[in-house]
Amino acid sequence: MSRVLPAVGRGHRRSAATVLMVGLFVVVIVTAAAVIIAVDAKSSEVQSRRRMQAVATLTQAFVAEQTAGLESLVSAYADRLTASGALEPMPLGRTENVAAILNRLREARPDISVTALTDADGVLLDVRPNGPALAGTNFAYRDWYRGAVRTGQPYVSEVYQAASADQPFVIAASVVVRGRGTSGRPGPVLGVLAATYSLSSFQRFVDSYADDTGIRLAIVDQRGVLVAAAGGQPAGVGGLEARRDAGSRALDSSGAVSAFVTDPGSGWRVGSAIPLDAARSSNAGFRWVVLTAAGLVVLLVVAAAFVEARLRRDRRRSDEDVAQFFGVSLDLLCIAGTDGYFKRINPAWKEVLGYEEEDLLGEPFLRFVHPDDIDATLAEMANLAAGATSLGFENRYRCKNGTYRWLLWQTAPLAERRLLYAVARDITERKTTEQMLAQVAAIVDSSVDAIIGADLDGVITSWNHGAERIFGYSPEQIIGQSIRRLSPADHEEQDERLARAARGESSPPYEAVRIRQDGRPIDVALTKSPVRAKDGSVVGIALIARDITDAKRFADALGAIVESTTDAFISIDTDGNVTEWNHRAETMFGWQRGEVLGRDLTEFVVPERSRTAHRTGVARAFTGGGSGILDRTREIIAVSRDGVEFPVEITVWPVSTSTGDQFSAFLRDVSQRLRFERELADARDAALEASRLKSEFLATMSHEIRTPMNGVIGLTGLLLRGELNDTARHYAERIRVAGRALLTVINDILDFSKIEAGALVLDDAPVNLNMVVEEVLELVAESAHAKGLEVIGHCDAGLPDMVRGDPVRIRQILLNFAVNAVKFTEHGEIFIHVSRGYAAGSTDPEQIVDVRLEVIDTGIGIPAEQHARLFDAFAQADSSTTRRFGGTGLGLAICHRLVQTMGGQIGVDSQVGAGSTFWCHLPLRHERTTTPLAFRNSISLKGVRLLVVDDNTTSRSVLTQQTRDWGMLVTAVASGDDAIDTLLSACSHEAPFDILIVDQHMPDADGLQLSARIISHPGIQPLS
Repeated sequence: MSRVLPAVGRGHRRSAATVLMVGLFVVVIVTAAAVIIAVDAKSSEVQSRRRMQAVATLTQAFVAEQTAGLESLVSAYADRLTASGALEPMPLGRTENVAAILNRLREARPDISVTALTDADGVLLDVRPNGPALAGTNFAYRDWYRGAVRTGQPYVSEVYQAASADQPFVIAASVVVRGRGTSGRPGPVLGVLAATYSLSSFQRFVDSYADDTGIRLAIVDQRGVLVAAAGGQPAGVGGLEARRDAGSRALDSSGAVSAFVTDPGSGWRVGSAIPLDAARSSNAGFRWVVLTAAGLVVLLVVAAAFVEARLRRDRRRSDEDVAQFFGVSLDLLCIAGTDGYFKRINPAWKEVLGYEEEDLLGEPFLRFVHPDDIDATLAEMANLAAGATSLGFENRYRCKNGTYRWLLWQTAPLAERRLLYAVARDITERKTTEQMLAQVAAIVDSSVDAIIGADLDGVITSWNHGAERIFGYSPEQIIGQSIRRLSPADHEEQDERLARAARGESSPPYEAVRIRQDGRPIDVALTKSPVRAKDGSVVGIALIARDITDAKRFADALGAIVESTTDAFISIDTDGNVTEWNHRAETMFGWQRGEVLGRDLTEFVVPERSRTAHRTGVARAFTGGGSGILDRTREIIAVSRDGVEFPVEITVWPVSTSTGDQFSAFLRDVSQRLRFERELADARDAALEASRLKSEFLATMSHEIRTPMNGVIGLTGLLLRGELNDTARHYAERIRVAGRALLTVINDILDFSKIEAGALVLDDAPVNLNMVVEEVLELVAESAHAKGLEVIGHCDAGLPDMVRGDPVRIRQILLNFAVNAVKFTEHGEIFIHVSRGYAAGSTDPEQIVDVRLEVIDTGIGIPAEQHARLFDAFAQADSSTTRRFGGTGLGLAICHRLVQTMGGQIGVDSQVGAGSTFWCHLPLRHERTTTPLAFRNSISLKGVRLLVVDDNTTSRSVLTQQTRDWGMLVTAVASGDDAIDTLLSACSHEAPFDILIVDQHMPDADGLQLSARIISHPGIQPLS
C-alpha cells in the first residue's frame, strides 16, 4: 500500500495538471476566438459604413445632376419667353407662342408631365396638357412658385400631391420669367414658368441599384417627404404625411449600417443602408468554426487568414458596387485622392480624352489641366479639401492628340479617407457653340446694317443696334411685333417674300420703302433668307436691311450735277458701248443721247486715225493690263459730228456697278484755255522783259546818282575840316547827314535792283567772323553813343576761326540788323551775337557750319501781327513808325533775299515794349586753313587773373565768357564798391589780380574815379 499510494497521488497530480493545462489552453483558445470574432465584427461594420458613404455620395451626385439639368432646361425656356415678349403687351398671336413653348418644354423630357405659366401674382395663364378649368387659379401658395420668386433663380420644389391619378406625387422645377432688361440690368418679374416632374426616374434608379447590389437607397426632399426608396410605398398610397413618415422610416438606421449625404443645391437628403445582419451574416460560420475548433491552434491561423480573406472580399464587393455605378453613366466618373492622383476612372475617360487607364492613373491629374486653368483648379481642390462640395466647376483637360476638352465637374469629398468622388461631363461642344454664338451676337450687334430675326409668321424675335438706329424702335418696343409693321399700308410685296422665305427660298437683294417709328419713309436695300435647323427644316427668317436713303438722294443729286455740269460726262461698258451721255456731251460733240447709247464710242468722238489704238487700250484696261490715262488727267484730240478736231482734257476712272464694270470720264474742251494760256505766256514774257529793263534802268540810274553823291559827301567832309562859323558848320553837317541818308537809299535801291534783275553774284572767300563783328561794332558805335546806348558784341569760341562765304554780304546783313536796332532803341543796350546754330537742313558738320547771326535790342518792339510783313519790300511796322523813323523799308527785304540766296533762314522774335531779336542762320563752309590768326599767338593769357568791373549785365557776361575762352581766371563785379572789396580780399589771400578792366561810364563812379581810388588805397597792392 505504502508503494501504491504515492503512484496514485502522482497520477492524480498529473491528471490535475493535465486538466489545468487543458483548461488553461481551452480558456486561451476561447478567449482568442472571442477576440477574433469581435475584431471581425467591428471590421465588417467599418468596411460596410465606408461602402455606404461612397454609395451615398455617388447617389447625391446623381440627384444633383438630375435636378441641375431640370433647372437648366426650365431656365432656357424661360429665356425664350423673355426673348419673345410673351408676357408683355403684344398683338394677337401671343397665346400661340406661349402654348408652343409650353408644349416644347413638356416634350423635352419624358418624365415631365405638366408645364404651366403664371403671371407675377401666381395666377395661372396657360397649362399643358390644356386644362381650361384651371385657368385663373392662383398657385401662389405652391412651394415651386414661392421658391422661384424668393430666390430669383431656378428652383426645385419639395414633393407635393398632384391632381393626376397616375402620378399623384411629383416635384416641380420653376423659374421667374422676366421682361427684357435695359442698360445691363435685369427686367421686371412678369411671371413664373414651372414643369412638374415625375419621381419615377429617381425610383427606377433606386430599384435598379438595390437589385444589383442589395443596398437600400432612400431620397427625401427638403421637408423629409419621400422621393424614392428601395421597395418604397406604392405611388397612390396615403397622402403627404404618410409619405413623410415613409421618408423617416426609409432613413431609419436602426439595425443597419448606413450613411447620409445632403445635396447642397436642392437640400434633398440621400441615404444608403444595408442590414446589420447582412453585414455580419457572412461571419456566422466563421464563429462556429472558431468555437468548435477552439482547441486547435492551427485553426487559429486558418481563422486569421479567413478574416483577411473576408476583409478582402468585402472590399472587393465595395469596389464592385462602385464599378457597377461607374458602368451606369456615360459621363466621366472618377475617384481621386487629395494627393493629386486619380485612384479610379471609368472607361468614358478613354472615349473622351484618348488616354489608356494607366496613363491617367500614373500622372498627377494637374499635368493634364490646361496651364491657364491650373490656378483655378488648385483653388477648387483647396475648397474640397476643406470639406466643401463642388458643383459646376469648369476647366480644360488635354487629350492624347494635344487638343483640349472642356469638362464640367460635380465633386463630393470624403474627408476621412482623403478621397474625392467626382462626375465630369464633356461640355466642349457647348462651349464652342457658346463662343460661336457670342461672336456671332457681337458681330450682329455691332453691324451698321439692320439684322432682324423673325419666326415663320413674321413675328420679330431679334433686333440689333443697327435696326434700332435705322428704324427708330428699341428692342423692347419691337420684339414680338409683326415685321409687317415696318412696311407701308400695302403688304403684298412683304407677304409674298415672307412666304418664299418660309418655303426655304432666298430672295435676291432688292430695294423697297419702309416706315420708321416716327412715320418717316426711308429707302432700304433688303435681303431675306430662311433660317434652318440642324435637320434642314426652316424655323425662321433672317432679314438684313441697309438704309440707302442718303445714297439714293446723293445718286439723284449726282445725276443732276452730272447732267448740269459744263463738262461732258460719258460712260462705256466692257464692249466699249456708251451707257451714259449727258447734255454737255450732246452740245460738245453734236450727237444726241438717243443716237449714241448702246453704240461704240469710238465711232463718235475718236478721230479715225486713232480708233484702232483706242479700242486696244480700252480692251487692255478692262482686262487689268493698265492704260495710260486711267485715274489721271491728260489731253487728247477728239472729233465732233461735223468732223472738226479739237483738244479735250479727259479724266477716266473705273466703276463697278451691279450690271458690271464700266469706265466713266469727264471731258472738257480746252481750246479756249490753250489759246488764253498762249496769250498769257506772251504777256508774261513781255512783263518779265519790262521788269528786266526797269531793273537795269534803276541799277544804271542808281550808279549814276551815287557817283556825284559820293562827291557831294566828300566835298562836305573837306569843307568841315576848314574854318567855318557855327551857322555854316551846322549847315554843312546837315548836308553830310542828308547826303549819307540819300546814299543809303541809293545803295538799297541798287542792291534790290540787282537782286530783282538776277544780277547779284555772291563772293566765295574766307570770312573772319570776329572781324565782321568788330567792323559792325565800329560802324554803329558812334550813332549808338550819341543816344547813350551800350553796344556789345560777342563771337562764340565754338565757331571756327575762318569760314567761307561772302564777307561783304554777311557784314551787310549784320549791319542792317544793328542799324535798325540803334534806330528803334531809345535806351538800354544792343547785343550783337554770332554763334553756332543747328538749323534744320544742316548736313555734315565737318563741311558745313550753321552760323547764327542775331542782334538783340531793348527797343520799342514789334506787334506779332506785323512780323510776317517785315521782310517785304518797302514795308515797315506801321505808318506812324515810318513817319517817325524814316527809311525805305528795303533793308530787311534785301537781307531776306540775301539769306535766301545763301540757303539760310531769317526771322524775328519781338514783343511790344520788350525789345526785338533779329536773327538769321547761314550755312557756311568750313575754311580749312593752317594759318593761325595773328592775335591768337601774340601772347598767352592762360592763368592771368582778371577783374571786370561793369554795371551792364550783358557786357559783364560777354567779357567773362570771352576772357575765360582765352584761359584767364576771371572775376566780375557790378560796382566800384564791389571792386574795392574784391581787390582787398584778393590781396589778403595773397592772390592779387594781374589786370583790371573798368567800364568808363557807371552810375556810382566812372572808370577814372574808380582807378584813382584803387591806386590810392593803402590795402591794395599795385597790379602786377
